Amino acid sequence: MKKLKGVFTLISVVFVLLLFVVTVSAEDTSIATNPSINTSDFIDLRFNIDSLSYFSKGINKNLETAPFIDKTTSSTMVPFRTIFQELGYKIQWDGKTKTILASSERGTIKLQIDKNTALVDKKQVKMTVPPKVVAGRTVVPLRFVSESAGATVEWDGKTKTIYITKIGKFDTGKVLVYEKKDLGAGRFENISYLYDGTQIKTIPMNNREIKNHYSYKGKVLLTMFDKEKDTNSVVIFENDNFKTLIEDFDILDTFEYNGNLLMHGYDRNQKHNKLCRFDGANFFVVADNFYVGRYVIFKEKLVINKYDNLRNYSILAFDKYSWNPSVLEEGFVIKDSTTDGNNLYMTGVRQVGYKNPLAMYNGNSIDKSSFTIIHDDIDVTRAKDVVLYKGKVYVISRNKLYYVENKELKSFGLLVNGYAVSATFTHLVPYNDNLYFAISEIKYGTDALSTAKPVYPCILEYNGNSIEGKVIIDQYLATDLKVENDVLFTIGKNRDKYGSYSEPVAHLLDKSFNNKLSSVMDVSELKNIIKVDNKMFIAVKDLDRITDKPRETILLYENGIVKNLVLGNEMRKWSNIQNTLIFAGYEADINRLKVYTYGTKFTEQLGNFIVNSWFPMEDRVFSDGLNSDDNKVSVYGFMKDGKYKVIDQVLLKKMVKAKGSYYIMYCNIQDNSLLYGKNVLYIYNDADHKFVEMKVDIQLADIIFVE
Repeated sequence: MKKLKGVFTLISVVFVLLLFVVTVSAEDTSIATNPSINTSDFIDLRFNIDSLSYFSKGINKNLETAPFIDKTTSSTMVPFRTIFQELGYKIQWDGKTKTILASSERGTIKLQIDKNTALVDKKQVKMTVPPKVVAGRTVVPLRFVSESAGATVEWDGKTKTIYITKIGKFDTGKVLVYEKKDLGAGRFENISYLYDGTQIKTIPMNNREIKNHYSYKGKVLLTMFDKEKDTNSVVIFENDNFKTLIEDFDILDTFEYNGNLLMHGYDRNQKHNKLCRFDGANFFVVADNFYVGRYVIFKEKLVINKYDNLRNYSILAFDKYSWNPSVLEEGFVIKDSTTDGNNLYMTGVRQVGYKNPLAMYNGNSIDKSSFTIIHDDIDVTRAKDVVLYKGKVYVISRNKLYYVENKELKSFGLLVNGYAVSATFTHLVPYNDNLYFAISEIKYGTDALSTAKPVYPCILEYNGNSIEGKVIIDQYLATDLKVENDVLFTIGKNRDKYGSYSEPVAHLLDKSFNNKLSSVMDVSELKNIIKVDNKMFIAVKDLDRITDKPRETILLYENGIVKNLVLGNEMRKWSNIQNTLIFAGYEADINRLKVYTYGTKFTEQLGNFIVNSWFPMEDRVFSDGLNSDDNKVSVYGFMKDGKYKVIDQVLLKKMVKAKGSYYIMYCNIQDNSLLYGKNVLYIYNDADHKFVEMKVDIQLADIIFVE
């Protein structure tokens, strides 16, 4: 990309203020269309002497009269209407006095034909050359008009080109814009711009490419690829430049622990993995020769399965007081883990041999005393099939129920209806001081009387005080049993009159309502469960009994009661904004995507809106979409109390929150203007609903809010 002279170092950078005001209303959708574009804040103009063609914001336009140099004063003269309109002024012409009055929000400029005194904001200013009428066209001095409007004018004598630039000032904070410009033939030019609210600075990339970034404690860390060296490095954006923290390093994973951003990656120079950390100010290598396997944060301890280049596996634990870990166990490869709140359970394999140990970590310390091998070799595929309940470890292994005593696995026999049973266990879940089992097959033992009540697949409740299991859901074949948002959910099928299990049904057991059991017929799948305040929204797949066809449905669970919220509606995108659910749902029977809010009441915000992007931003969601009725694309803001139209005829591709009420939006223009199909970067102020068009025809790779 070529550089301009002076303040603004970009060519093809397009700046223009797009001003429009919308009416914010929870219910109103009839918002006025976008008004005309205002170009007074960001300007990029290029004129050539004796050429009828000029460029405004990267777009080629035509003049009625070519710019020329006044022979007496050597000043460049241009058609008055063109330059004033490009600078964002409205023009009034008084034919009697031959006076031009240009006005904008910034002020006024008043010129008179053949008079070399102008009024700029009602102050008299002398001009080198006055406005003239040439060949029936009124022309004005380009430099005087541009500089009076606050723009910078640069002259290139070799090419006889005039550059006019201006940068608007907005309290956005610092925003880093990364462009990856396609030059064709598989070649790209990488450019970074930093806008700090007052100026735009080009940050040299030096043949490097940003792969990804991590924002942490007001700092920005990036993975930077150097094309010449063919390596990745970790850099920090600091003092408006990229500073390398560690070279030849590929980040494989990041996670937060103990006020630090932990980075696990591969050191290409040393040919082994490292664990690093960033505390918001400094970067440290925690450990060399450290490959991170599975990890979990439990009771403020970080438990990591480590692997080194000597091919040794171990389980380590960090606490918040030191970055020197303790070894909990050697030769253990974690395959799965789960917690019941009091203990962390880990299933795995031994590094040597074929044993599958089951381990428990209580999180009280990082010493070996807090780690226990419950059993040396147990066939448990899922860690959630291990539960500590009332001091005893219960395990489902190969569909049988066991308990662990002195590291030995012992069969646990339940009584049902007073008789010993043999059962096939599929799930167990602790809930509300009880243990719940899902059983798919069950038979009485040989001591049962022939007159005993039949026992079918069911959900059993076990209180730990005896070996008696209480049937709470009978003749029910469960496919899942889990606790979500402090409610016990099970999904499965009821036994029909022919003895087969074909009737789908879900059950909810809620301890907040004295273990009230709610049944929801025809539900075959729980797709998503979202809790918002005291309401629970449950997206399910169920059966329409009228048509006998499956459908998507959204249920509402509130005050111990389940009811339909929207029938035949698939929840595709959703956000919890200030205890209000905002979601886009697809209604298959009418082939429409709608947007709803549910706070104090359920409201359909848009009845036909094919959602494209979905950007949750603190107290609102921004989304673009298409209304297929009029084939118009628009961007809306959805809040706790309703919606408002942000802008018409653009697609929202990327968006970040900047300072205060400012946002940075990367959009694709869909109107019938010269910008159709071009990508535009905007500053958007949600307080007054004004847009500022920063850059046009940009191939944006990323936007990063720095500070």
